[in-house]
Amino acid sequence: MTDAASRDDQFFKFLPGPSARETEEQVAGYIELTLEHVDGRLLGPRTRCDAATPDALRVDFTYESTDQPVALEVTSLTLPAAAAFAAELRKFGSALDEKARRNAFEGWHIGIRQGSDLAALGRPLEDFLRSQSSRDAPALFSTREAPTDLDATSLSLLSDALDLGLELALRFDQPGITVEPPISQTGTVGGFHVPLRAALNENAEKLREARPRETHLVVWPGRSVSADPSQTPPPRLPDSVDVLWVMLDYYDAKCTYRLWRTAQSDSRWELLHHPLGEPRQFHPARED
Repeated sequence: MTDAASRDDQFFKFLPGPSARETEEQVAGYIELTLEHVDGRLLGPRTRCDAATPDALRVDFTYESTDQPVALEVTSLTLPAAAAFAAELRKFGSALDEKARRNAFEGWHIGIRQGSDLAALGRPLEDFLRSQSSRDAPALFSTREAPTDLDATSLSLLSDALDLGLELALRFDQPGITVEPPISQTGTVGGFHVPLRAALNENAEKLREARPRETHLVVWPGRSVSADPSQTPPPRLPDSVDVLWVMLDYYDAKCTYRLWRTAQSDSRWELLHHPLGEPRQFHPARED
C-alpha cells in the first residue's frame, strides 16, 4: 500500500458514516454525474480495481465501455495529525453524547478546533452544556455570538470552553450531542498548491500504469482550505494525468464553487457546482 493510500485509510476509517471504499464510490459517482451534466459524457459501468489481484491495476476504478476508456483515482490531502485528532474527537463525541443522554443535557451540535486538548476541554464544556440544559432552541454560542441573557457563571464557563478549543455550540431541538469534524485554527486557511503537487507525484505512476486509458485524479483536501482559486494556482500535470479534479468541503465553499478541474488540454481552473446555480467559470478568466 502506498503512503497516500495508507493516509487515506487512516483518515476515512475514523469518520462516522461511509467507509473509505464507500467514500471512493460516492466520489466516483459525483464525477460521473458531473461529466454527464457538464460535458454530456456517459462513462458507463464502473469497475473497482485497487490492486484486488496481483496483476490488477492499482487505480481505484476503470470505465471500459466508453469510446475512450477511463481510469479514475481518488485521494485526499489529510495530514496524519489531523487523522489522529479526528479519531480522538470521535471518541470524545461518543462519550459526551452518552453522558448527555444519561444526565439530560442533550440537544447540541458542537464544533471543536483542530489540535485542542480534549481532556482539558471535557469538564468545562460539560459544565457549560449542563448550565444551558433548560434553554429553548435554537441558540448559538461562539466567540462572536452568544445570548445576551447569560448569567455570570454560564458566561465564565463558556469563556473557559472557548479558550480550551470550543469553536461553537448550537442548541437545537434534537436528541443527543453531535460533534462535527475538526475545525481548523482561525487564520490558517489558505492555498494548497504544494500538497496538491505532492498528491500528483504520489499518484502519477499508478495512473501511468492505466495507460492508454484517459486518466483522472480526484483530490479531496480533507482540511480547511481557501476556496479562492487565486491562492492555489493550477499545478502542472505530469504526462500520466489527463485531468485533475479538486472537491472542496461544504465548510470551505458554502457560497462558491465546490468542484474544480484542470486538464492537459486547458491548464486553468474550471470552477463547477456553485450552490446558487451560477454558470461555470474559469480562473484565470477566458480571454475574448
